[in-house]
Amino acid sequence: MSDTENQATENHTPVAPTDDLARFTLMTPIEIVYALRNLIRSKQTLAIYFRQGKESMLTTLLDVNSEKGELIFDWGGSETVNQHLLDSDRNVFVCAPEGVKIQFVTGKINQIQLDGKPAFSTRLPDTLIKIQRREFYRLQMPIANPFWVTIHGTPKGSQRFTMFDLSLGGVCLNVSEPELFHLMENFGDCQLDLKEAGLFDVALQVRNLSSVPQRNGTVQHRMGCQFVGKFAHIQNKLQRFLAQLERERNALLKRD
Repeated sequence: MSDTENQATENHTPVAPTDDLARFTLMTPIEIVYALRNLIRSKQTLAIYFRQGKESMLTTLLDVNSEKGELIFDWGGSETVNQHLLDSDRNVFVCAPEGVKIQFVTGKINQIQLDGKPAFSTRLPDTLIKIQRREFYRLQMPIANPFWVTIHGTPKGSQRFTMFDLSLGGVCLNVSEPELFHLMENFGDCQLDLKEAGLFDVALQVRNLSSVPQRNGTVQHRMGCQFVGKFAHIQNKLQRFLAQLERERNALLKRD
């Protein structure tokens, strides 16, 4: 089972082959089509890795035709990358909606026209991995009184983002311009602002870019980042901060 993959890291990063994933692997066409259609309904962003992992792009699924055994997905913004994808024989699709990692592999990809616009099509995958395994507990941050992360060295210089959630392993940020960032991109000069708990210098690596439809019809863009480099010295403080925030939240819930 060379196309099954074992989770090594979170979100959009492909995982390596192993035999441990049989219980997480969907193998029937009905299950696979159902999972893919859920990704279409949620407008989930997927990363595609190709050319032996040397190149990647982001896309969304557009249609699943179970009768033809065909998967259709969105055309990319770079014609050069689009052509490289058309030349690729093995392509790994990865996403992580709500922390559930989904991954599948397809073969040759073709260019088609959909509603007068270019799109990609490929054969439905034979298997699909669906696995939830989190190394760190994540706590969603308050909206009314947000916490912030400042990233220096973005294409627009220093930018400040509110936190969506936080764990001992990383942080998820609300971003308005996700196109400015790229998977596996590193930012070595960042500040984690936890207010009274402290201001911490951290290095971040972009691991996930997703777009989440909201009930009011808008779309919220999120960027999941992993702490990289030396950050063990702040983990005890982060743990205390997360525990305190959760205690305060539980106390409010009991009061209500």
